[in-house]
Amino acid sequence: MQYTKLILFLLFILSLVCPVDGQSAAKEKIAIQLKWFHQFQFAGYYAAKEKGFFSQEGLDVELRAFDFKKDPIQDVASGKVQYGIADTGLLLSHLNGQPVVLVSQIFQHSPLILVTMKDSGLRTPFDLKGKKLMTYLEGRGDAALRAMVNH
Repeated sequence: MQYTKLILFLLFILSLVCPVDGQSAAKEKIAIQLKWFHQFQFAGYYAAKEKGFFSQEGLDVELRAFDFKKDPIQDVASGKVQYGIADTGLLLSHLNGQPVVLVSQIFQHSPLILVTMKDSGLRTPFDLKGKKLMTYLEGRGDAALRAMVNH
């Protein structure tokens, strides 16, 4: 009888100390560097965090907003974050020997657009040959545009 009570008592104590499900276990902390400020384009990440999908997989995810002083690709390569959302600059970084890989393709087609004045005479990308182009972010996200106008 005493032996049974001791076993039950030890099982009770064990149940208090040991986690029963993944929710109680320590979560792996990861950071995702966004390629722009918090906005709708990252809704899937916000929803996954809010609905607990990351947590169910044992992840404690921090979504970091864009900062003009940071580059998501460099932040991943240097180990400052585990994941980054980038654009075609990833291709250039990889070709330049950065230890980065594409995990998931978000867009099936480039969201890049070119805007000109109606009276500019530019109708196709071929009309850009020999023209000066202005881009943003020190050329990090314009690899597709550069390839298009240079070849």
